[in-house]
Amino acid sequence: MTKHKRTGPKPKQAAGERFYFLKHGLPYLAFIFGLLASIAAAIALPSAIQNVKHDDLVRSEGITVSGEIDYVMKEHHSSQRSSWDEYAPVVHYQAEGAARTKPFQIYSSKSALAYRVGQEVDVTYLSGKPYDSILAIPTARKELDANLRQAVGFAVAGGILLAYGAPIQTVRIVAWARKRKATKKRGKRA
Repeated sequence: MTKHKRTGPKPKQAAGERFYFLKHGLPYLAFIFGLLASIAAAIALPSAIQNVKHDDLVRSEGITVSGEIDYVMKEHHSSQRSSWDEYAPVVHYQAEGAARTKPFQIYSSKSALAYRVGQEVDVTYLSGKPYDSILAIPTARKELDANLRQAVGFAVAGGILLAYGAPIQTVRIVAWARKRKATKKRGKRA
């Protein structure tokens, strides 16, 4: 048995079939990605805001001393799709008559060049709380601001995607539930 190849123009698709993905798939994907982005924002945003507020408080009311980066901690992260390294400085400084060494992980950077051993940095701390300190250098603050912008970006993207996908998905779920309920009623009558 031989198969014949069809030649000539393709049969026309109905308009509903042609735009099926736009009508059904896109709102569903928007809902799912919006939900994921909103969850990521809910996790990241509170700590990002807290870190920036704490940084502002210590910068405005703190005491600044010189410190030196003893070493740079390298932390490896991985997910299903990618992996990356983050670098955080460990700083040695004098505060309230005692030597202190503190890792500043909230200032971690994906750039290996952000911090170098022996680099002099300013450390600002609250009086009476020498371990409640921050790095008073521009690159450190940039990392906090970048984390905050990223968390806000997730929140905005999640909100936009949910605003598009959630109402459409809700209407579909309600219609499905009504149809199922009507089908069950018809089944009981028979």
